[in-house]
Amino acid sequence: VKEACRSAAAPARARSAPPPPVHATMDAAAMVEGGINDEDCDDMVNLNVLNPESILHNLEYRFGVTKPYTYVGRIVISTNPFQWIDGLYSEDTITAYSRAPDVFADLRPHVYAVARDALDKLSGEQTSQSILISGESGAGKTENTKICMSYLASVDTRLHAVDQGMHEVTARVLQTNPLLEAFGNASTTRNDNSSRFGKFIKLQYNHHGLQVGAHIDTYLLERSRVVRQSDRERNFHVFHALTGGADEALRAELGIQVAGAYHYLGRRPAADMALKASSDFADDLDVWERTCRAMQSLGFADADIAEVANALAAVLELGELTFNSQETSEGAESRPADEAVVTRAAQRLGVENSELGSKMCTRYVAAPDGWFTVHLSQQQCCNARDALAKALYGRMFDWLVSRANETIAPEAASAGGKKAATEHRATAFIGILDIFGFESFEHNSFEQLCINYANEALQAQFNAYVFAQQQAEYEAEGVPWQRVDFADNAAVLSLIEDKRAGLLTLLDEECMLGQGTISGFFTKLQTAQGKSAHFSVPRIARDTLAFTIEHYAGKVTYGLEGFLEKNNDTLHPDLVQLMQGSSSALLNGFFEAQEVGQAEGRHPPRGARKRPETVSSRFRAQLHGLTEEISSTGIHYVRCIKPNASASPTAFQADMVANQLTYAGVLEAIRISRAAYPHRMPHALFISAFAALYQMERGGQRRMSRGGSRLDVVAGKASAPVAGSKDAEAADRKTSLEMLEALLPGEGQGEGYWHAKTKVFFRPRVHERLTARLKEALGASALVVQTRYRGHAARRYLSRAREGALVAQRLARGFLARQAC
Repeated sequence: VKEACRSAAAPARARSAPPPPVHATMDAAAMVEGGINDEDCDDMVNLNVLNPESILHNLEYRFGVTKPYTYVGRIVISTNPFQWIDGLYSEDTITAYSRAPDVFADLRPHVYAVARDALDKLSGEQTSQSILISGESGAGKTENTKICMSYLASVDTRLHAVDQGMHEVTARVLQTNPLLEAFGNASTTRNDNSSRFGKFIKLQYNHHGLQVGAHIDTYLLERSRVVRQSDRERNFHVFHALTGGADEALRAELGIQVAGAYHYLGRRPAADMALKASSDFADDLDVWERTCRAMQSLGFADADIAEVANALAAVLELGELTFNSQETSEGAESRPADEAVVTRAAQRLGVENSELGSKMCTRYVAAPDGWFTVHLSQQQCCNARDALAKALYGRMFDWLVSRANETIAPEAASAGGKKAATEHRATAFIGILDIFGFESFEHNSFEQLCINYANEALQAQFNAYVFAQQQAEYEAEGVPWQRVDFADNAAVLSLIEDKRAGLLTLLDEECMLGQGTISGFFTKLQTAQGKSAHFSVPRIARDTLAFTIEHYAGKVTYGLEGFLEKNNDTLHPDLVQLMQGSSSALLNGFFEAQEVGQAEGRHPPRGARKRPETVSSRFRAQLHGLTEEISSTGIHYVRCIKPNASASPTAFQADMVANQLTYAGVLEAIRISRAAYPHRMPHALFISAFAALYQMERGGQRRMSRGGSRLDVVAGKASAPVAGSKDAEAADRKTSLEMLEALLPGEGQGEGYWHAKTKVFFRPRVHERLTARLKEALGASALVVQTRYRGHAARRYLSRAREGALVAQRLARGFLARQAC
């Protein structure tokens, strides 16, 4: 098995190549030089006519000429081109975007601009940054995440040319993408490579702005997909890669059959499960080899890869277990239908055949007078089988992420002494969020509720950051402002997560009841939320227990079947104990002793009953932690748009795009940006930042007193008042206004800037122009300093040489005179 895994991780061997993917070509120079005469608009803030029709027309035109990126101020709108555009992501393009003075003004729209902006702010301000990539399934979130990571890695690799340790960590970070895609992505009706989990990748940087490691947080893996998929959908990619791409020796060793033979893979013909040829996951052999190479790059030994392959085979074999029910003197009993299948599953799990069959069909239950055995029904046996398969795969996924995090942590690149450890210490991060998009299917369940809840929370964060906070600050600072109305989804969030009567709170309470039922939960939900404008019960679904929530992106009806079981998601102690006895060290480690009530050696007080953690409570805590962490960083947005439902590189469905633009708040964001001042600086900070430019352009003294922050203090004519006092604040305000008038003549109040109560607000591009002038002035001054220093050094050298020559002459003359005597 190890040899087969080693060969799989080797470079891809010769095989018939799939048809080439659909792609277009864009000359790199045209992308980066700008100045192309066309009718489209790079930044929709500058549209002559602003309405939904003009926005839609602009995006449609740009989609037709393979320009997938458009700006709304500093927000990037990414329209999925469903094709690879040659030249758009080349090394030349990366170089151009990494060197441009003002990447938003000088170059064509690109997601690279957001990555560059985040890196500049991290380096300049020493504060963490977040890039939030959102959109519905199939809109291109995962691809844009990889593109951002590739840009940051490419820029960092050039800076790390002399540091092999850091370069290796940067390379390993990129290798997490194929690993997580294989184990966490799947083909759905909307997307051939849909992320079935959320991830927040934190690229960690040291105080020099160099990448020293990374950490990956994952959210809510869709474990139910392991045992069940909808029509025309597939299981996780790695299962199909194992069955169709693993080496023959490995498949023989593990007893792997073709994908269509397995219950958990749908038992469908290969043609029904095949992906289109242009998909990156159409070739099972390539996917398997790519996954194995990624695991080796991340430090997985061949033995580890073999164990993972065995665990995958174990999950598939569990799905083959079926059960028969028969009547006995003690009632109905269930037993495995095929002992040969039990033997294969037990072998892969590393447990005894008899133990596996017994644990699947019976339960030991505590009673006041001792323990007794309960026989499970046929359906209960199938539920137990599925629960074990989901738990096994979910814990393996968590273990893979944990192992990857150990390999890409900053400490992994640090070797050799205190200085090396300091250089590899992370001080800030750039986080890239790629989380499941809003979902609405014909049948929606608990998984879709959690996914859409996450999207509601992130939309609320977007509203707060882009709309509410900006408008509140303008009003507080006295900036003239015409308020922009936006869709506030606070009421929907309260409906879902309110601590007293929220949907998830009521669901957790019902799960805590020993005899909780889905009808009981439905009744409580109707009572608590029946009057909400965003909650309703569809007439056609009253008999089947369903409810509808009007989300920010539209109405979604959820069927309640399975809600309690999915929220509990518990594995019976009998199955935990079964796996703790596995002969496989890996599988045994997935089910530690803490599962049966003891966590890290801590024992609960006598009589205390620990409230079990549900899926919704755990996810709610994760989501709140995520939004709090994001709010503490500088935030950059990429809003992904899906132009059509058929993944066509030419079709543009206007109504579909219009809906996405509406719930993404694009029109409102444009209105705010048109009237907005995207850059703002406190008066004292503005003075200290541009005092050098002011003094150089005015020809005055170049000394600046940070404490005084006034022109008289700059000129040395007065002493500075105490920093932070009212006198100092008034003086800073007066000084900053004089500097603005001098530095920006002809751009008065409200045109290029607004001089507010405590801050200076800049119109788009004005701050960048000032910064470029400052850099140019400092560069010219540096040349003057260098010229004068070199002249001084040359004159000093000449003076010393002359003095040395005179000394040598005197000594020589003296010597010759003494010889003559």
